[in-house]
Amino acid sequence: MSNTLRFSIPGVPRGRHDPQPFVAGGHARLTTHSKDKHPRAVIVTTFKQKFPDHRVWTGPIVVSATAWFPLTKSRTNAKWKIEYYRDNLVPHCVKPDSDNIAKLLKDALKNVAWHDDCLVFSDHTMKYYCHALDEMPRLDVTITHRPDLVPVSPKKKEKT
Repeated sequence: MSNTLRFSIPGVPRGRHDPQPFVAGGHARLTTHSKDKHPRAVIVTTFKQKFPDHRVWTGPIVVSATAWFPLTKSRTNAKWKIEYYRDNLVPHCVKPDSDNIAKLLKDALKNVAWHDDCLVFSDHTMKYYCHALDEMPRLDVTITHRPDLVPVSPKKKEKT
């Protein structure tokens, strides 16, 4: 099996929301934000459809993601703007934050692609506008398993 997995998640990329606090039985609790449930399901479903025989990885992992956001008509109301977006990578510098996109992706793929998201030792997320009005927004993901990098356990101090 390959150590690198590549797939695209269709739709406008979403970021993770902060957990919602609530009180139950006199105790404060946190719950997953309701807006995160559908995007997580889309990520998991897309991954499982693309890699049905994938076994959960347990070693160091690198995640790279590129989020492609739709162009709006106001951004392309002149011919020169359409040509500019077609010919250049234009960064998407508004919400959602790239770190929240990465958090949602890592949380959704926990126990699906890897055992725990603490195994992700490097992640890189970029956000761009699509090159054309008819280009579909998506999240392109590359996951690399690096079993050749063995984590070193700290030495235990000897008692004197």
